[in-house]
Amino acid sequence: MGIKDLARETAGITARPVDEASDQKPRTAPVMMYDVTARMHAAEKKAEELHAALESARQGGQLRTLSLDELHEAPGRRRKLTDSQYADLKENLRHNKIIDLIKVRPRNNGGFEIVSGNNKAAILRELGVKEILCRVEDLDDAQADLEGFYANLFQTTLPEYEKYLGFKMLLEREPDLSKAELSRRSGKSKSVVSELMAFDQLPPAVHKILKNRPDLLGHRYGAQLAALTLQGKEKDVIFAVEAIAKGELDQTEAVDLVTNGPQTPVPPSSEPVEKTAETKKRTLRLRPEALTIRAGRATYCNLVRASKVMRIEFTTEAEAIEVEKTLQEILQKRADKLNEK
Repeated sequence: MGIKDLARETAGITARPVDEASDQKPRTAPVMMYDVTARMHAAEKKAEELHAALESARQGGQLRTLSLDELHEAPGRRRKLTDSQYADLKENLRHNKIIDLIKVRPRNNGGFEIVSGNNKAAILRELGVKEILCRVEDLDDAQADLEGFYANLFQTTLPEYEKYLGFKMLLEREPDLSKAELSRRSGKSKSVVSELMAFDQLPPAVHKILKNRPDLLGHRYGAQLAALTLQGKEKDVIFAVEAIAKGELDQTEAVDLVTNGPQTPVPPSSEPVEKTAETKKRTLRLRPEALTIRAGRATYCNLVRASKVMRIEFTTEAEAIEVEKTLQEILQKRADKLNEK
């Protein structure tokens, strides 16, 4: 057969298409499983990116991955956490992704100022994280302060004193702002707003204590002590708040002490003794030195009495539960004996 005959016979045969390497599907089970896993991870990553983009669009702002070295705190904006709360947040961030992104704004001198999320940023640095996805917004000073305050306000752990400081900041920026409008904006009742703003009347020495320990006073007790301050009992209020800070009184006992005075009478004297905070400190042992009961060298429990209140602190909850039954029996026998007299 000649070349022409061969060409004529094969003219109708077309070349079999060959798949491009990128389109070829894996054919063995292990490779197919690897391929499926890779596709799942890619899909999850894409879903996370889309969710973040959607959330950013909903709340406003631009999402950017920033170095933690570029993030800077604004004084007074970080929410104070107890050691326990800080440790809990650290463990959460160690094992989980951030749900509420850190919000920042550009600084004129470079870098970014944290609007909300200061504790998260600090913890991530401790954990050795170098970069984090942030929401970047263009805010002026007033807007940044407001957003930072409202971001903290709805945290259940925000101390009442810090809520007061936030409301005070709002009123300084908008002097004509009514308590009713504050209530509407914050979602807090008018009575709560009024009690929070009563912190204004507390003595400067108390404010100094509360700035370091903002968790000491709830809004109701703060308002009551503020009212007592206006009645001329400033020294007594300072003394009572100091006692709360030392663990010598709880808030109820503090208000009662300032309202009614010490239960232990002042010793007779040739001269009248004014019932001030100083005389109360001498005549009323608010808290004797804690009695430590030991089991060998280890602490078994601490016994503390303040006025009519006695507190026993054990090293374990299980022991406290066990001793509770014994105490009930002892107290009941004591009550029965007194009833017989």
